Amino acid sequence: MQRIINALLAFKNDVLYIVLMLFSIIFLSQRSYFHQAQIDKISLYLTGHIHETKNNLMRYFQLRHEIENLIQENQILKSKNLLIKESELTSQSNSPFGNSFNFSIINSRVINNSHHKKRNFALINKGSNDGVEIEMGVIGANGILGIVNQISPNYASVISILNLDLGINARLKNSPSFGTLRWIGKSPYKMQLNDIVATTNVALGDTVVSSGRSTYFPIGVSLGTITDLEKPNTQGYYALEVTLFTSPVEMENVYILKNTDREEIKSLIENNGQ
Repeated sequence: MQRIINALLAFKNDVLYIVLMLFSIIFLSQRSYFHQAQIDKISLYLTGHIHETKNNLMRYFQLRHEIENLIQENQILKSKNLLIKESELTSQSNSPFGNSFNFSIINSRVINNSHHKKRNFALINKGSNDGVEIEMGVIGANGILGIVNQISPNYASVISILNLDLGINARLKNSPSFGTLRWIGKSPYKMQLNDIVATTNVALGDTVVSSGRSTYFPIGVSLGTITDLEKPNTQGYYALEVTLFTSPVEMENVYILKNTDREEIKSLIENNGQ
């Protein structure tokens, strides 16, 4: 009990801030619909603040475990060259992603995450004040979390790959064949890779990576392995079951990818009417 009291005292400013913000929202909503737009914006910020405070309280009691996890993940990241400098991201020889686009990295942390719905989202603790923008990709140490769809000054909402509305361009690591990786709404570890042509040499255990055919993610981000495959359908395409290396439900420390070429690429695509 004393530890809980100490924790509450340690975060008393956050608790007081949240209470005052709740009273402010209730007061505004009862006075006029004119304030609705501001209330929606404040709600995203407040939701982020509440979840972050909750996580901070939990981490207060699990600091040693958190440090051990960070050390372990840092080792994984180093072994896979994911903790790379911006200059390395543009170099074919140094980057595991190749040189499809130029990316910079913003470190972040997942403070809320869902996986039991058909359309799941995550909340991360970086926002517009940190340079985060809508449509930025978010990855973990060994997989993809999703794509930023909403931002506030200090937080961002991410469409999880565990969302029936989101498809990720992916390919077989040892083949040029590419398709769309989608969640099928069941296990948070199982995805389906569609549109792989029937002439492709596919085997169980093959690695699936990002294809680099979008501005969200570079080529070569590890996703998972093929654990089941069906015979090609009448259109001549495989439907491959992919088991993720790391599910979004396991991700805590993540990396927001800023494609420094995105606006230029979008402008060219729009001018061409694509």
